[in-house]
Amino acid sequence: MPSPEKFSLGTTENLGGGRVANGSHWTTFDQCPDKVVAAARLLDIISFPYFLTDNHTQHQFILVSERFKEDQIIFLDDTGEKVLAVGFSAPLHLAESLPENGWEGGMNQIISDDQEGKKPNALMAFSASISADAKGQRMGDKILIAFMQRAKELGLEKLIAPARPTNKGKYLDMPMEEYANLLDEKTGKHLDPWIRAHQRNGGKIMGVGRNSHVVCASSGAWPSVAQWEKWTGMKFTEDGEYEIPQGNARLHIHDGVGEYREDCIWMEYDLNQNTEEPVSLTKEV
Repeated sequence: MPSPEKFSLGTTENLGGGRVANGSHWTTFDQCPDKVVAAARLLDIISFPYFLTDNHTQHQFILVSERFKEDQIIFLDDTGEKVLAVGFSAPLHLAESLPENGWEGGMNQIISDDQEGKKPNALMAFSASISADAKGQRMGDKILIAFMQRAKELGLEKLIAPARPTNKGKYLDMPMEEYANLLDEKTGKHLDPWIRAHQRNGGKIMGVGRNSHVVCASSGAWPSVAQWEKWTGMKFTEDGEYEIPQGNARLHIHDGVGEYREDCIWMEYDLNQNTEEPVSLTKEV
């Protein structure tokens, strides 16, 4: 996992910001750099535990976060001291189709578009983490609203997100294409709470991003069995498919290495349209 200190951008005495999403104030890394380390620690604690383990992914995440400090969102408590949630995003030029390979493809395009000087027309929300202290505050909705607000501030047309479904790990044998259309029989709404939150705020399912998260060693090879045992606290005594903590797919152990890859669900927001269902902070979801 990345050292939180790598995200450090200096200190300031002023909170800055002033934007509001459903009654909660949010700001950005550039306006409260003294909170960036705490935000990185929250990501480190909450996120998929193997997500930022390989050097390539870690490099992408840090590079984009520091290059676009003004697009990294922080929600603070009423005192302005404690980080309740953090949302990471960056602009890119969206062509006729969404980036291939989900998160990985989107991050690659953000970097290449920036290097080539392409004019962005969309914002990609690529990570969101919420503190346990924010339980019951509908912070997921607030982060999505803040992403939309930021995209509109930039004059962009769309918000896209390579969403990692919350409950996909309970349906490991179900292809992501099928899971993307899985509805609750009683409510008729999506069964997954994170996808449901996207839809509640105006997001539409656009398809599946293949190999959105692929865990590789720093050399580009698959991590060793020993490394996976260290990460998971499990023992892999023979080749095969294994369910791992917080995994949305099975880990494939073979020939002394562990191969892990998972898909995402692409969500897209047309910022020229209103949300289909206004968010209520007290409404049951």
